[in-house]
This record gives sequence, structure tokens and C-alpha cells, in this order.
Amino acid sequence: MLDIFTSVGNVGLILVVLVTLLFFILRSGSKKNLPPGPKGLPIIGAINELKSAHISQDFPRLRKQYGDVFTLRIGPRVNIVINGHKAMKDLIIKEGESLSERPHNAVFDLVTKGHGIGGANGELWKEQRTFALKTLRDFGFGKRSLENQIMEEVSVFIDEMGKENGAPFDVRRLISVSVSNIICSIIFGERFEHNDKKFVSLLDTVNTVATGSAITGIVANSMIWLRHLPGDLIGMKSLMSALEKLQKFSLEEMERHMKSFDENNIRDYIDAFIAAQKRHGTTNGSFYTDLQLEKTILNFFGAGSETTATTIRWAILYLIIHQDVQEKMHEEIKRVAGEATPSLNHKMHLPYCEAVIAEVQRIGNISPYWCSTFCEK
Repeated sequence: MLDIFTSVGNVGLILVVLVTLLFFILRSGSKKNLPPGPKGLPIIGAINELKSAHISQDFPRLRKQYGDVFTLRIGPRVNIVINGHKAMKDLIIKEGESLSERPHNAVFDLVTKGHGIGGANGELWKEQRTFALKTLRDFGFGKRSLENQIMEEVSVFIDEMGKENGAPFDVRRLISVSVSNIICSIIFGERFEHNDKKFVSLLDTVNTVATGSAITGIVANSMIWLRHLPGDLIGMKSLMSALEKLQKFSLEEMERHMKSFDENNIRDYIDAFIAAQKRHGTTNGSFYTDLQLEKTILNFFGAGSETTATTIRWAILYLIIHQDVQEKMHEEIKRVAGEATPSLNHKMHLPYCEAVIAEVQRIGNISPYWCSTFCEK
């Protein structure tokens, strides 16, 4: 009797596997008129084409083989990858309206819970984007009033570099703290010292999240169940651990602000958000919940500081390699500003320096990918 049940169980298991394989085979062939791309395998798709730690190495290879626009199936998800300036421009101009929504993907849903500026959609995104831009401008972002804070950080940055006495060192952490302090002064109303171990550790965590394997996102979005397997096959557990650390910091700052909040003294972005909460409420349906604030803080850290710090690191690298360019920039600054510290008042008289900065942003591999969008058609 036991053998009969075992045989039936084995047949049932085989049947489930075959039906699953058939489902994926039929589904993979159900979408017509797609751009060319690797065929892939049932269930896993073309995941075997992602052979390096970063897709920045895989996509150029696939582009050479299939062209500027190609299809990449990962698990059950169909991804259309667009490469090149012309293809991107044509897509944005001709299909911009159809691509205004971000796709609902497993990693973003898990990390953002549909909140923040990076994870929100629809009316929540519109409201929070408007609020964020207005509030940031109120605190000087993009205005000359922020220049004094930047100049202060530059001065500290130079002093910290001087402590190395000309010895070689990694500037990543020094740059990250300096840039993040500009964001922190707006979001938290304070700056942090370069020897603040807690803050430096936090920035290391931001860097871990920002520079982690891109495969984590593209694979986990299609096969989120992989995160439940033993080990950390796709890096998802490491990512979530880092995000929990950032979340703890955000919640601590929110609690500190709520305890010291004074509606007559709005010190920073968090205070402005708390004031909005008191005006609009925080019940279901409100755009001003604690969760929204928490996720927005994480967005500012990731998008607001890491990208700028990375740009500066690329600039330093290029200037080390091209010392003739470095010398020309120095000559122009000295001729225009003399012994004074360069400021925005000098900008219009520093065309060569401005051109170098623009060129760094053009050729530096700062953010090689545009964020994913969802096609409604």
C-alpha cells in the first residue's frame, strides 16, 4: 500500500513539473513582435546570459549581438532593453506618455512598500514630488543661499585632506561625508563630523546598497522566491540587511524631530513634513504618513548623495590621468579668483572649468542605467 501511494506521489510531482514547464513555454511564445534576444530556458528565462557580477558588462555584449533594442526574459518577466542615444530619444519623444508609470516589481515593493519618491506612483508621487521640490527650495537647494554650507564643507574637506600629509589614500569616504553633510543639513538640520563612526558606517551602508550587484535587482524582480533559499544566492539578504540599518537611522531621526518639533521654528525637511502631517492628517488615504517620510529620507540618501559623490570621484580620476586639463583648470581659477575661494560669482568667468565638469558628467559611468518604466500599451 505504501508503494502505491509513493508511486502516485511521484507521478503527481512529475505532472506538476511538466504542467509548469508547459505553462512557461507557452507563455514565452505568447508575445509576438518583440525585439530579438536570447531565447532562454523555461522558468528561468535567459538568466544564464547574465554572466558577470554587474549587468554593465553583460548588456554591451548582448547589444553587439542583438542590436540597440533587445528582449531579455528573466523568469516569467519580459524586459525590453534600450541602448544608445538615438533609440532612447525616439522612445521618450514618441512613447513618453505610455512610459510614465514605474513597473510594480518585487524588490521595489519590498523595499519601498510603494512609498517615498522613488517608490510611489500616481497621485501620491505627484503630491510628494511637488512637496519635496518646494521644501528643498525653501531650504536653499538649488539657490545661492546653500552656497555658504557648500563652502564650509569644502573648507573642511581640504583640511581633512591636509591631515594625510601627501600620502596616498582613498578619497571615497571623505567625499561621501562631505557631500552627505549638504543633504543632511537640509533633511536633518545638522552636519556630522568626519570622525563620527556611526555616520561613516551609515554611509558605507549607503554605498553597499548603491553599488551592490545589479543582478540582485533584475533577477529578484522576476523570481523573488529565490531570497528564501539557503545562503544568499542573489545578494537579496545582504541588501535587506543594509536597508534595515538605514531604516533604523531614519526612524531615530524622525523620533528625535517629533519630540522637539516646534511649529514656529521649522528647522529642516523633516520638520516641514511633520508640519504637513498636522495640517493634512496621517490617517488612511493621507499623503503624509510616517512610512512616506521614512522612505523619502532613504531616497534622499541614495539619490541625493551617492550620485554626487560618485561624480566627484570620477572627476578626480580623470584629472589625475589628464594632468594637462588639471593645470588649465588651475590657471583659469587662479586668473579669475586670485587667492580667493572660487564661488558662484566666478562661474560665468570659468568656461573651461564648467566644460570639464560637463564632460565628466557625460563620460563618467555615474548611473549607466535609466530607471525601469512600464509600458501601458
